[in-house]
Amino acid sequence: MLDRSMNLDVVGWGDAQGAAKALVHHYDFRHRLGRALKAVALVWLVAIPLMFVPWLVILALPAAVALSVFFFAVRIQAPEVARTCEGTCPDCGQVQTFDVPVRFELPLAVECAHCSRELTLKEHAETA
Repeated sequence: MLDRSMNLDVVGWGDAQGAAKALVHHYDFRHRLGRALKAVALVWLVAIPLMFVPWLVILALPAAVALSVFFFAVRIQAPEVARTCEGTCPDCGQVQTFDVPVRFELPLAVECAHCSRELTLKEHAETA
């Protein structure tokens, strides 16, 4: 597991740009497998007691199988997970924490919590 801090550009309407900083965890395959198996175990920990209710077993078993496959696939395919992402909206100038999905891939579309405009997070372009 490796933590790294990334400098990002926040692009809004027109040529305006803001800055953002994200804290990202990078997981190797062994850690991703462990996270995926923990998610599957949690699903089955909730589903097993529901199996003893006669009419609920009809819903619980297929739902547990489907959720297990879904969570396993999501977690095993997420090599980088963003923990925090804070930046400034280039349109309204407000500093905020952006909501980022579990799987962190750039460019990433986010929304400003203050002006509700769609913004794009991109890798910081180094200028010489």
